[in-house]
Amino acid sequence: MNELERKKVLLKAKIEFGPRYEYKIYNGGLGLTLKIHTLTKEEAGKVRKMVPIDYEGIYTIVTYSGEQIEEDEPLFLPAEEEEYEA
Repeated sequence: MNELERKKVLLKAKIEFGPRYEYKIYNGGLGLTLKIHTLTKEEAGKVRKMVPIDYEGIYTIVTYSGEQIEEDEPLFLPAEEEEYEA
């Protein structure tokens, strides 16, 4: 598939499934793969119901970012400075 054909498939997918998502075509483990990336698990579920497993002869997957977990301050445990005698 040449670059023009890839762009046509990406544009068609964006029109059919919505411009809100990120679309990418790449060579995956099962051959040419269309990846549709959403922001939430709920959106991914809705998109997965709309998108066939084989779209325009290309295997499809739908992914999502999920909630970002804010990290707390790193846990710091200082080394023992003194040795204790029993």
